[in-house]
Formats: sequence, structure tokens, C-alpha cells
Amino acid sequence: MHVLVKWIESDPVFKTLGPLIVGIGILLLVSLILYALGYLI
Repeated sequence: MHVLVKWIESDPVFKTLGPLIVGIGILLLVSLILYALGYLI
């Protein structure tokens, strides 16, 4: 398990994709909340 974490941290591809995945996740979450609020109002 430790080896996998170390490999993910050292992987340059994951370093660039990591923030992108997080950003998309937050964007989806925000749009979902806004959609839910718009549906309630």
C-alpha cells in the first residue's frame, strides 16, 4: 500500500491530473447544490 502511495505522489501525470480531478469534483458538487436549490425555490 505504501509503495502505491509513493508512486502516485512521484507520478508527474497524477500531479497534473490531481488538481484537475478535484476541480471538476468541486464544480460538479456546486452545480448539483445550485440545481437542488433552484428546484426547491
